[in-house]
Amino acid sequence: MSTSPPPSSQNPAMGASPDLPGASTLGDPLAGIDAAAIAAFNALLASVAPDATPIDAAQLGAMAGQLLAKGPEQAKAAASLQRSLQDIALLSRMSADPAWRLPETDKERIGKVNEYFKSENDLIPDDVPEIGLLDDAILIELVGRALRPELDDYADFCKQRELRARTSEPGAPEFERRDWLALKRAQARASGVRSSFR
Repeated sequence: MSTSPPPSSQNPAMGASPDLPGASTLGDPLAGIDAAAIAAFNALLASVAPDATPIDAAQLGAMAGQLLAKGPEQAKAAASLQRSLQDIALLSRMSADPAWRLPETDKERIGKVNEYFKSENDLIPDDVPEIGLLDDAILIELVGRALRPELDDYADFCKQRELRARTSEPGAPEFERRDWLALKRAQARASGVRSSFR
């Protein structure tokens, strides 16, 4: 299960298939979610991942149905949800790393996701069995997707920083984002490729 909302117009089984029940078949777990709550969630989603598609009740119900179903599909959906939740640690580490100097706008986006993740007042209460963290996972996955180029660059930066730490003399200046950018530009020049790193 991907925790990014599938387009309902492209998913004819949504809300209909017994293997992928929609909100109407789930009963109490989604009973307290109304249009205003989904609108508030979508407003937050738009502020952290502007290109993401808003989610609706049918999509939320379909994803919840996968998590509540029995059998291999449920296990696959639960594993996907856990992978999405793990991304919050990487996003937070990137945001807090002073050597990376993440732009403030991106720090604000990650901060909003972190605040939502820790909040008890979210779209689906966290203590609802099986699906309580679904909304958190959707938000984390979509902001992670929006920041994927930055995350990929940060992963390479961490790798290069670790290499420098192993080969540098004690007391050498800390490896920072500007050093990483200079390294990538030099590598691009050496390979005859026009650099996209500024």
